[in-house]
Amino acid sequence: MEKTNDLGIEEARIITISTAHLSPFTRDYINEMSGNLHNGPSIAIRDDGFLVNSYHGSPNALDQHMTATGHRASLYDRAPDLVLIMALARGVGAEWINMDVDGVEYSDILPTYDDDETVSIPTGSGWSDALNRIGTNNSGQSMVVPTREILEIIEAGQTPGLYVDEMPEP
Repeated sequence: MEKTNDLGIEEARIITISTAHLSPFTRDYINEMSGNLHNGPSIAIRDDGFLVNSYHGSPNALDQHMTATGHRASLYDRAPDLVLIMALARGVGAEWINMDVDGVEYSDILPTYDDDETVSIPTGSGWSDALNRIGTNNSGQSMVVPTREILEIIEAGQTPGLYVDEMPEP
């Protein structure tokens, strides 16, 4: 949530992660669209990455990203990797995501993508079971495609996949 300090200046939480958690397709897509993604977040493009609004505090953020409008595919269908990262940010209470080429890779909880489009699933307990579903976006690019249920768990700030027997079938 936004708050102000003693000077009345707005403050917000931000997380910093590596751009390696976005597929090459999504990185190119953000650049091609100049950060203006339909049904997507506000994205500022920088030389070394992106600054992304997580939609923290918006009660229907995930619904908005999962829903197609008009003739356009949903953000989830176009960039499920970005939707996953935004859900994670909301789950830890961050309003903004600083995605930087030199940012830390959290390969234990997030998939990573090499420039040659190799996808690596997370290695952490629970995360590896929940985020091991490699599929394709609507452009045919390989990436981890989490289920809505997994995204809801992550958005709630919980570790997904700890109870694999209770997980919904994909």
